[in-house]
Amino acid sequence: MSKFSVRIPGWNDGRKLEDIIRDFSLANLPDFSAAVLGGVEADTGVDQTARIVLALSRVPTSGGRLRFPCGRVLYSSVVVPNPRLVLASANIRCTELTTMASAATGTTLKFTGVYSGIEDMAFAHVGFDSGAFRTAGPTVDLASGYNWVRRSTFRGCYMCVRMGATGGIQWVQDNSFEYSADGAAYPGSGYILVDNTSVGPHNIISGNLGLSNFLDGNPANRRYPDAAVIVTQTGELYTFANDWVSNRTSYKIIPGNGQRVEKVTLAIGTNDSAQAGNVIVRPTGTGRVMDLSIPTPWLTNTTQITSAVNTIGVDLDASAATPSASHPYPINMVSITGGGQITSTTGQTGSGVRCKGPVSNVTVSAVTIAGWEAGVDLQAGCRKATLADNKIGAYSPFDVPAASKTNKVGIRVAAGVVGLNAHDNDLEGNTVAPLQDASTDATRRIHDNPGYNPVGAKQMAVTESPMTLPALPTTASYVVNGGASVAVKVSAADNSGALTVCAASPCSFTIPPGLPVTLTYSSGPAVVQTIY
Repeated sequence: MSKFSVRIPGWNDGRKLEDIIRDFSLANLPDFSAAVLGGVEADTGVDQTARIVLALSRVPTSGGRLRFPCGRVLYSSVVVPNPRLVLASANIRCTELTTMASAATGTTLKFTGVYSGIEDMAFAHVGFDSGAFRTAGPTVDLASGYNWVRRSTFRGCYMCVRMGATGGIQWVQDNSFEYSADGAAYPGSGYILVDNTSVGPHNIISGNLGLSNFLDGNPANRRYPDAAVIVTQTGELYTFANDWVSNRTSYKIIPGNGQRVEKVTLAIGTNDSAQAGNVIVRPTGTGRVMDLSIPTPWLTNTTQITSAVNTIGVDLDASAATPSASHPYPINMVSITGGGQITSTTGQTGSGVRCKGPVSNVTVSAVTIAGWEAGVDLQAGCRKATLADNKIGAYSPFDVPAASKTNKVGIRVAAGVVGLNAHDNDLEGNTVAPLQDASTDATRRIHDNPGYNPVGAKQMAVTESPMTLPALPTTASYVVNGGASVAVKVSAADNSGALTVCAASPCSFTIPPGLPVTLTYSSGPAVVQTIY
């Protein structure tokens, strides 16, 4: 087979020719009946596991589409070793594969054959209609290469789909998920787990709908999964056009010891009404995250339950990870850009974006951030953060009380933050402060942020000589007038000496960012400062 790529916009996205040929061959697989091959029956109330296994064993190795009878088919645990096999309903989603009560934990449907998957099926747990659900393990485990789940529904899962391949490509597309186990009682519950056993596979999650059952008329049935998507290890994950609604968290990226998450894009989707965090990135031990992109974010947080505390929009927290010489920053290369919003409606609680070290190379650009206690919260260990062209203030688009439309603090910078570059952010309307800066890093730059700086001319309070004008993160101009024996010196950036910029009053001078100024006199002059 040829290795060159053919690009057909909107369809193949530049895949290799052999992949296109494979897809055509899968589209034309012969149909087989699970009822004919294995005697599988629906709506009997009897476990059909043995009959499903028999039907699988009778599908030719050349592959096929195994269709199940319409109705409820009970099963417990099945391994699907077949290559080129598609499990499907006799008609679109007319088959509900329902796990037995004895299968409330563990994996129930595991794919170990390549080029195999599920289409147009429904999955549930027995007793679902009365509020029952699974309490551990994935319902479907895509454990091989080139596996997929498409156009199917899942109800009553603990974890609906695990993407666990060692190579190839995996797809979870155009499915709906609801009524999964609650995250407070069953941590780790959700819809999709990306848990590749190596960093080789390419994972695609697109066009899915996953919502907690927050609208259920019976409050006892309302469950909020831990996260819509949990990621522990992958070398490539692309998510787009998904709609995650009212889960505790939309995405949890949590690699542990020996795991890494690389090249992840969370694109053009709706992460709506998260109840705790929204996008949580928290490696632990030797786990690390590299190259995370969130273009055009729609991240909103609300409060519907008392068991979840709304704390965060995007949390970049590497404080529980262990840096190494080769990987000093367990979270590295994060981009949140391109329009969109990170908004809370809970009344100025938590942070829109938090960076808690050791984290490096974070860019937030052209995003609206509103409704938080701190719009952007940069804590100790956050390094090389760039905040540019954002609207961080009274810009919430929602019909909420005025206090929920803006932040208390626009940008908060703690001591220990290094290399910050914050410019051209609109910081108007924050109720406590547009920017709070406790960093003493001489390399930080904070300039041209309406609502904070530039600041017009102001008279400075003159103290005893010598008087130090501290280094600023932006350019400042000074006008000195009056006084006696006035002299002004600026320290060299390398501390090698000082340069006299004013030998007598009156004088004016401009100081670049990062340089302290010393003013001496025998009689105090008037000093006017303008910050840019």
